[in-house]
Amino acid sequence: MSKQKQSNSQIYNFEPIGCQIKREQQCQSFAFNTTNTLLFVGFQNSLEIYSFSDGTLKYLRQFKKHKETISSLNYLKRSQNIISSSFDNSIIVWSKNLLSSSKYIQKLSQHNEEILCLAIEPNQENWIVSGSHDETIKFWIKKKSQWIVEKSIEGNYSPIWSLSMLESGVKLISLSSNYIMVFKYCNSKWILDQKIEHQTFGLRVCFINNETFIFQPEYQNFFYIYTLNKKGEYITKNKNPSDEEAEPDDNLFPALYNNNKNIVLLKNMNDVSIFKVQRNQNKKVMDFKINQIIKFEVTSVYGTLSDNGEYLITWDDHSKLIQVRKWIKQK
Repeated sequence: MSKQKQSNSQIYNFEPIGCQIKREQQCQSFAFNTTNTLLFVGFQNSLEIYSFSDGTLKYLRQFKKHKETISSLNYLKRSQNIISSSFDNSIIVWSKNLLSSSKYIQKLSQHNEEILCLAIEPNQENWIVSGSHDETIKFWIKKKSQWIVEKSIEGNYSPIWSLSMLESGVKLISLSSNYIMVFKYCNSKWILDQKIEHQTFGLRVCFINNETFIFQPEYQNFFYIYTLNKKGEYITKNKNPSDEEAEPDDNLFPALYNNNKNIVLLKNMNDVSIFKVQRNQNKKVMDFKINQIIKFEVTSVYGTLSDNGEYLITWDDHSKLIQVRKWIKQK
């Protein structure tokens, strides 16, 4: 179970609501459907589906099509397909009719090593971007109902740890051990717009809006805030404290920004921190203020937010529980 540390001045926090599902083996990826009525869980190499109603989970089905751990899950709002990536080097596009059929639509197998992260173009849903331990970023385009590699970026000399797509779908940032790369969608192509060298190894990047993204370094108790300057380049303006501890981590709990609640979810070691995001009135920058810190007993913690930001789902290697927390107004 977890302990919580929070400021008395905060109005809303994520609070446990009693729903727990025991899973002895690691659950490292999660995704909600658009209506928050289904929860998809990467349970080792299996995809599990749960119904979700008023914070209550009910197991429905399980599918075993991957050979290794599922590293990420994404739900496509328009097509209602599920996209899973895995340490078996593959991506699977699952049908929206999963509850009635176990057949998947397509398996993508162009990577040579583990796939660590995915990003989806959110509007037309015609691009999948994958980052891998094989040191490549692949841009997959949908043509005639099939996904094919349109472009592959190499030369990072490092695994691709994190990807983040701007909500408008026109920019993408990638994180390797040495560089943050900014891609721009222009004339139906993805082009490299900026390459930022960083001296500190990190595992997470996340767009807040077109002007701002954050980078979380490892072994540090802060994250960097990058903002867009007048030349159209992202530069680091300042750094924001994240927690009092900083130790080794993994990348499978991505940084998340929820526009509905204006919050950022950032995992650091055995803590999950929730930051309230506000625009500074005197400066054209965003302020990040700690809203809540949820402390777990171990570092192996994974989770996600529902689309509306009302629910936080986590699994940790101490309790062995999938737990549900709700965004609740404090008395």
